[in-house]
Amino acid sequence: MYYFFYSGNNAMKNDAQEVLNQMKGHVYRRGCTCKKRKCTCGANYTYVIDIGTDPKTGKRKQKSKGGFKTKQEAEVALAAIIHEIRTRTFIKESEELFKDFAREWLC
Repeated sequence: MYYFFYSGNNAMKNDAQEVLNQMKGHVYRRGCTCKKRKCTCGANYTYVIDIGTDPKTGKRKQKSKGGFKTKQEAEVALAAIIHEIRTRTFIKESEELFKDFAREWLC
């Protein structure tokens, strides 16, 4: 869980919301069957964010993560990912093997 915005409940919510407004990302409740404002069925929140395009296919790449008990927790985690993308510290998952990466890098 990410807490880099934590400096009180309202400050965390305002800072996270400010970062979310500047970049594409979405928080939603997944699998809710009760459709109430206060969920009684136990559904969790999930975020989805665009992380760029695949250079080979040109298709949009997205990252999602779920399991958050509250919408605010999901928004803070999404804001942390957005911050990592902006500061260029975000590492995309890749299926490329290290030996292939090293061979390409050394050539």
